[in-house]
Amino acid sequence: MRILQPRTLPELRKALRTQGSVILIPREEKDLIHHLAKAWKLHPLTVEDILQPAQVKIESFNGYTYIGIALPQHARHGWTFRDADVIIHDKQIALITPHPLEEERPLLERRHTSRADGWMLFYHVLDTLLESYTAFTEDMMKAYQRLEASIFKGTVRLDQLLTLKNQLLLAKRYATTLRDKIGTLTHTLPKRYQPYYRDLHDHLIHTVDSLDYALQLAGSSIDIYLSEINNRTNDVMRVLTVVSTIFLPLTLIAGIYGMNFKYMPELYWQYGYYATLTLMLLIALSLLFYFKRKGWV
Repeated sequence: MRILQPRTLPELRKALRTQGSVILIPREEKDLIHHLAKAWKLHPLTVEDILQPAQVKIESFNGYTYIGIALPQHARHGWTFRDADVIIHDKQIALITPHPLEEERPLLERRHTSRADGWMLFYHVLDTLLESYTAFTEDMMKAYQRLEASIFKGTVRLDQLLTLKNQLLLAKRYATTLRDKIGTLTHTLPKRYQPYYRDLHDHLIHTVDSLDYALQLAGSSIDIYLSEINNRTNDVMRVLTVVSTIFLPLTLIAGIYGMNFKYMPELYWQYGYYATLTLMLLIALSLLFYFKRKGWV
């Protein structure tokens, strides 16, 4: 597959004359986009969608088809989502992205297509780009497995789990929409293309199923986290309850002998103080022994 990445208007004009090619255009190159729109007679709404992408969509116009997709992208501190716009025009396609396809370009260049027309080129491009969903899902599941192992160590925060879950929900929304759009598109294409696009549809079905499984894993991790927090709270409350129960009879004894009544025989007993302390110690040790046998401490 021939990949062209024009950086100037003369290079773009030359690229537009090269049949059977994929033209890569960065979104910030607005002059190139407007020249492409003029050359291929793109509708103003298509140009608006390219410059301000908002959703996954497929629209057919007179002479071309516009496809907007969203893809996971591995960043320095995790995953983000990037949008990409594809224009299928006769025997060429234009791929417009916010950043250069540094990782995917070598993969695209190694793809071979027997038919150098727009729909076959798009099949190979999308089939390559969808691999990012596979990498994203696998990385998310590994991340949750690592976090699950750290939950019991108390080194995981709830916001970490929720952030990953939100990313999975966003990926599933994009993948589900694209799956439905490709499924609808498949039935409108000539029969010679339908087996290829059914393959894309099956790929997306598998992707959505994998994301569903990852979301179940995310929900399980959050449940484990909340259960562990609840268990720790119960442990603290159990300790506080045991301490309170031990000190309750001791407080009662101290309260009785602190009432300052005149006629309290024990107050004038020579060993009353030591006897009271001994009684209080025996009560505390007896309760502690009882709780220990019950497994409460």
